[in-house]
Amino acid sequence: MLQWVRERLDRLQRLEQDQRWLAHDHTSMGLTTRYLNAISTDWRSKVHDHSSVVRSRLGLNPEISLSNQRVTITTKPKLILLGYGEHGKGTCVKLLNTIFGLTGISSSYFANEHVVYPVLKDLYGYTSFDECYYDRHNHRQEWYDLIKQYNTPDGCRLARDLYAQYNIYDGVRNIEEFISIKEAGLFDYAIWVDASQRKPIEDASSCTVSSKDADIVLDNNGPLYITTRKLIKLITTLYPSMVNGPGSLDSETYAFIPVSRD
Repeated sequence: MLQWVRERLDRLQRLEQDQRWLAHDHTSMGLTTRYLNAISTDWRSKVHDHSSVVRSRLGLNPEISLSNQRVTITTKPKLILLGYGEHGKGTCVKLLNTIFGLTGISSSYFANEHVVYPVLKDLYGYTSFDECYYDRHNHRQEWYDLIKQYNTPDGCRLARDLYAQYNIYDGVRNIEEFISIKEAGLFDYAIWVDASQRKPIEDASSCTVSSKDADIVLDNNGPLYITTRKLIKLITTLYPSMVNGPGSLDSETYAFIPVSRD
């Protein structure tokens, strides 16, 4: 995966020592010229094209190459992500989708579409799923009651519906619901995403699950590329049946993954 990026980066470190080889490699020559222009003493007099122009001229498109080189998985994982708000669960879902092709969705968004919006749209005049979703903080009790009613008597009905369409359940907050899902065997592993060194934590009034309920804690306190590296290693360790794994990637290569933190 992203082998072409690693090859280009490795070449850049050797180009000045191998001018004869450089002359025959159009892509590396273009990238090196851009790099040398950027660090030259007279850089102000140079023409510095936008990166999109350079990629187009050299035939490079990281996003397309990434999607075409996703890891192939023989058995699709079923995961559940736990953690406080804004600690990176959504970012992890994006990374797992971008790198491995796994699908996931916020439990709140899924509940909105399938449970809440059909009931509240006429009551509050909502005209779209998003309008209802982004107004949820003003109607927490109604959301809670509707989801609880949906999950009665089957405490993991919502989770069953979600896993029928997705690989990853993002954001269960209620410990009773989590226990029901766990006892039903709907997921393989529970992963707690921790960013407590850079983001605030919540109290039990809004989140009754904790890191102790998870099988694994993923440290998301450092740079995004470090989290990406940890996530890749974690998934390929938990699911060794994966083939064509990405292997060891450096920070420059991770920068080409088109995912940013929420």
